[in-house]
Amino acid sequence: MSNSEDTKSYLSLEKLDAYKKARELSKIVWKIYNKLIWEDKKIGGYQFIQSTDSVAANVAEGYGRFHYLDKAKFYSNFANTSRLAARMKRSSEQTLPKEYFAACCEVVYYNARGSLLESLHWLELLDERGKIDKKDKSDYLQCYKSLRPLLNGLIRSVIKQKSS
Repeated sequence: MSNSEDTKSYLSLEKLDAYKKARELSKIVWKIYNKLIWEDKKIGGYQFIQSTDSVAANVAEGYGRFHYLDKAKFYSNFANTSRLAARMKRSSEQTLPKEYFAACCEVVYYNARGSLLESLHWLELLDERGKIDKKDKSDYLQCYKSLRPLLNGLIRSVIKQKSS
């Protein structure tokens, strides 16, 4: 790592606690998935993997947008439903306001939290059907319980940023 990388004022994605914990959860789920038989993988295992991997992907996607042009491009699909976009249409504003980007980041982090809950749903179904062992379930739940507050913290930080 060069000196210039050491002095950057932002936290890299790989050092973000929510991202690290989401990746850890993905590893746990992959371990569970690999123990499933083909039918179980096809019925619920794939969605279990997909929803779990989506948590880290959404954190990365929201966190990685820091230049306003990049955010404008990424978040443009929210323009039709945003109150701020409506405000822009009524006024002469030519650039998206800062709070628009914060609102869109908030949506991405809400998506991450929603994916986490979906992942829990698949874990519970697999458990009800007797497809996972107690140790794997315990590992998952321990990681899940520590990840959820981290995602809530990301959402709170965006809300705080939006209001300042």
